[in-house]
Amino acid sequence: MQFYTGTQFPKRYKNGAFAAFHGSWNKNAGTGYKIVFIPFDSHTNRPIGYYEDFVTGFLTNPEGPDTFGTPVGLLVLKDGSLLFTDDGNGMIYQVQYESTAMRHVLSIVVLTICTLYARFFCVYE
Repeated sequence: MQFYTGTQFPKRYKNGAFAAFHGSWNKNAGTGYKIVFIPFDSHTNRPIGYYEDFVTGFLTNPEGPDTFGTPVGLLVLKDGSLLFTDDGNGMIYQVQYESTAMRHVLSIVVLTICTLYARFFCVYE
């Protein structure tokens, strides 16, 4: 889990938390395998009570265990972008906010980035 203290993403993400759901390897139907955002109330500094999918697409077959990768660690960089690791593929990815209405996804597999227009880079192979 990583609290967002950066300024690159829209204001609604400030002081909320990102969490990596690594995924369930021991179930017939897979769950998890995503990055979620947990909004916090700015007055109480407590979670609002729900989370939102932020980066999905790692679970390629919801009926079975087929996956593209397994997100694990998170880090907010000084520029406000978000890094996350994938221990299934040995990769590090970077999510950057882009203020235009276009998204550019630069990776082998297109992952869904919900509600945030972003550029998605593979920064390590």
